[in-house]
Amino acid sequence: MNRIRGFEACVILLAVACLESSVFAAGWQIDPYMKAKASFDDNVRFVDLNPKESSVGILELGADFKNESEIVKTELRPRIRYSGYASEGDLSNDAQFLDFSTRSNGERSSPSLDINLTRDNALDQLGSNDAAINPVLVNKQRDRWRVKPEWSYRFSEQDALDLSLEVDSVSYDDPAGTSLVDYVNQIANLSYVRSLSEIKDFTVRLSQTQYESDPNGSTHSDGTLIPAISADTTGIELGITNEFTERTKGSVFIGGENTDSSERVEGVKQHSGLTVEATVDHETAKNTASVGLSRGIVPGLDGIVRNQDSLWVKFDRVVDVKFGWGIDVFIRQSKAINQVGAEDIDFYSFEPSLTWSLTNSWSLVGTYRVSFQEFSQSGGEADRNELGLSIEYRRPPREQLELPIEEP
Repeated sequence: MNRIRGFEACVILLAVACLESSVFAAGWQIDPYMKAKASFDDNVRFVDLNPKESSVGILELGADFKNESEIVKTELRPRIRYSGYASEGDLSNDAQFLDFSTRSNGERSSPSLDINLTRDNALDQLGSNDAAINPVLVNKQRDRWRVKPEWSYRFSEQDALDLSLEVDSVSYDDPAGTSLVDYVNQIANLSYVRSLSEIKDFTVRLSQTQYESDPNGSTHSDGTLIPAISADTTGIELGITNEFTERTKGSVFIGGENTDSSERVEGVKQHSGLTVEATVDHETAKNTASVGLSRGIVPGLDGIVRNQDSLWVKFDRVVDVKFGWGIDVFIRQSKAINQVGAEDIDFYSFEPSLTWSLTNSWSLVGTYRVSFQEFSQSGGEADRNELGLSIEYRRPPREQLELPIEEP
């Protein structure tokens, strides 16, 4: 049934993608999107024992719906994707994504709402930068929805209050025996922002996070029980945001948090630690660079709460109107804090890329990604090499359609 729905959605989005021009009606702009990728992966399950290699074909279709006025900006982005594995056919899967966001910029009050709906595969998370790394040996469908309302109120020229609530819910189709666990994670933030100057802000942020895995727990591949886990985290951070130049800006947030976690076997445990989040962004006509680091407590997709240290570097350069290249580096060290015998996992990835713009809309992208992870308890090490070549279609912004490409 899921494949039937995916096929029907594919037909609809393909019809949209075949439009000869963007559609502008009642302020809405509709831009089709297409990506076809061929790649080779020498460790498709990202495991330390008996790695399996496979060539992979991916087709992704979608559209961007945008409506923007002086006050309100709304975007809707549906996507469907099919991934086919030549040598490991049991991993072939289809996925659907829907992202919605709307923002209103009032004179004093600025509310916003983000909604993300995802139905994908557990293997899509392996090596991703937003999930705890964990071996997954089987193809399991994942349903995830995320809702984040946010409201900012400026009660003077220098003072503002920000309030946000984020709910993230994840569930798998029959996760027993896979080390995967259904969970719900809720994050509430209250921030006071004081403008120190035209380029510098000071922020005090209070946060409360509640994480709860499936009350029935789950099981590992060897049949051992993964008990239900709940964790409450309270934190406070102080931060400075600064525009160093017109092209460079950065921020530093430092604070502390305390986590009370509990599960039926270990009972209640308490963990306190330092939180750090620092970023620097630089952008010019040809270069875009971003560097960041963070430390904090996060839940993993295996139901284990971990203390994570992360570092990322991203750089993109436009050589000329046709060519560009980039580098993406990510490092994370994860240490379990609420379960004896749980894996501490170190993860590293390095991904250079080359882009060739065939036209205003069509581009050819080549990537090579090297990933490595190490497991403390088992002593296992897994490495992964992914070589990919994709062709992408993305209609440029409306203002670019009205201008010819200028040679440098």
